[in-house]
Amino acid sequence: MEAALDGERDEISPTASADPRSTLDDNDVRFGEPFRPADERISPAEMKFHPSSATLLNNLTANHLSRLMNSISDGCSIGQHLFSSFPILWIVDVSGQIILALEELVDTNHGTFVAARSRISRDNGRFERLGHPSLLADKQGRIGGEIVFDRRALTWEISNSSGRFGYSTLSASRTQAHLNAVRDVFYDFGIELSTLYLPDQNELSIQTALK
Repeated sequence: MEAALDGERDEISPTASADPRSTLDDNDVRFGEPFRPADERISPAEMKFHPSSATLLNNLTANHLSRLMNSISDGCSIGQHLFSSFPILWIVDVSGQIILALEELVDTNHGTFVAARSRISRDNGRFERLGHPSLLADKQGRIGGEIVFDRRALTWEISNSSGRFGYSTLSASRTQAHLNAVRDVFYDFGIELSTLYLPDQNELSIQTALK
């Protein structure tokens, strides 16, 4: 995302999305306890490769992201169409930091970026998609989802749309309060988002069809 704005990748700032005063117990309450999906639910590509668009949310990257999002909210039609179709993935890691990336399609041999994957495109077998687990070195996260532009409401929307880190399951409970806590982190960085909480994966297909 930074490359599209400034032509070069940002250095990670020490002032990141995790509150330095937070403890792991605090993060358990705010974002849910960390867990790792079963290995069979993580593809070999997601085990091996990391998205080239991956970005740690901090003061510098939030400023760039805010400028991009504001320009789209203010009427950039091309951006509105793009980001209503191509989601920004987000996930909270064990330390409470937020990592962002496009959902990338990559070359299966080298993990080289080929294209971003839209919300409705199907994998054709030629390339591998890098979903939420690929953003995490140890594959452990707290809660994840997507950020998209809602063209009807003309607002940016954060959801818990992640089959492996977003929905409540027998092994992990992800609530509206956890999603709201993530929204509040973005708000503290000057990024205002509406929320869409999806209690289960079936709700995702309904909401996608309505957009």
